[in-house]
Amino acid sequence: MLRTSDAVRLGVHPRTLYALRDSGELLSVARGLYRLAKAPPLTHPDWVTVASPATHAVISRPAIKKSSPVFARPRK
Repeated sequence: MLRTSDAVRLGVHPRTLYALRDSGELLSVARGLYRLAKAPPLTHPDWVTVASPATHAVISRPAIKKSSPVFARPRK
């Protein structure tokens, strides 16, 4: 997984990310979040989109049940 902000911090221009996305080498998972197209499929894509913006969050145990929505709670 790669955030646009992390790529920019490493010296990658956002236009380069967009070009990689448009060529099919990167897949857009969520706004500003990418993964390699050749990488295996995500087992829990919803968890990635919820947890990525909240880097210090903890996914609560009830959220692991298939019938429950996923909630991220910040750590104390």
